[in-house]
Amino acid sequence: MILVTHAIAGGAVASLVPNNPVLGFTLGFASHFLLDAIPHWDYPIRSLEKSKEKLKEINTESDGIINKVNNDIDFIERNWMFLFRDFIFVVLDVLAGLIVVFYFAQTKNQDFLTPFLGAFGGVLPDGILFLFFFTKHNSLKWMKDLQDFFHTKIKINNHIFGFLLQIVFIILILYILM
Repeated sequence: MILVTHAIAGGAVASLVPNNPVLGFTLGFASHFLLDAIPHWDYPIRSLEKSKEKLKEINTESDGIINKVNNDIDFIERNWMFLFRDFIFVVLDVLAGLIVVFYFAQTKNQDFLTPFLGAFGGVLPDGILFLFFFTKHNSLKWMKDLQDFFHTKIKINNHIFGFLLQIVFIILILYILM
């Protein structure tokens, strides 16, 4: 799912428990995995795709850890445009979700804290997963394992159909939970 869908679902489910921000965050976090179990489309994160290709190439070399680090840094510097593009795209994606959550919290005369925390919980797993793929830090591997367990293996490759399906998910989520 794209992040706007995760944010809206997390905020919507959290709005069911408006006086319990911790539970709202937890429900938003859990909603991420439920949504990812449904076949869906994801937009590509170009910097991550390129990084995975480069990491595969670097890992086949036997030059040692220092050369690996230097190659990664050079690679990131050469591809800063991919990183910048992805950063802007992801920020706009999350902001769109937060705007929708804020709007619906206002229409229900709810405090924004719990729906906001639910939205944050809804997108957090992908943020942790991105950090894992980008850093390969072992302390974050649990999220990759959790995502691999829940995430559907069925991908929708048609981006137009996939985007329209996301809109249908959002409408259903808002209709059912709001």
